[in-house]
Amino acid sequence: MLTEMLREQGEIVAVSLVFRALRKLVECGTLHKLLLSRGYVPTRSPAEIYLHCTACGEIGRIANEETFLKIEDAAERRRFRVTRPIVEVVGRCAHCLEREADARFRQ
Repeated sequence: MLTEMLREQGEIVAVSLVFRALRKLVECGTLHKLLLSRGYVPTRSPAEIYLHCTACGEIGRIANEETFLKIEDAAERRRFRVTRPIVEVVGRCAHCLEREADARFRQ
């Protein structure tokens, strides 16, 4: 999608260059690579929990330092060092839940 957008603006960019740039932005903490949706979102905090709606694809987020500290503590007790904590939660967003409830009500 990025290469298409750039092409429309007159820039010819190789896909590999885009992926290299994305990788660098992830490494420096500017972007977060989502594993479930295979997308990228800007990082607001290193301790974000991502909420992935499986109905519409919306990505919500919760900043929660305490959860990440607990994960790191639990990992350390097992002699495991966390290098990149990722928490993605799958479910339905409020909008989709409401739409599903309305659809069931109408039946």
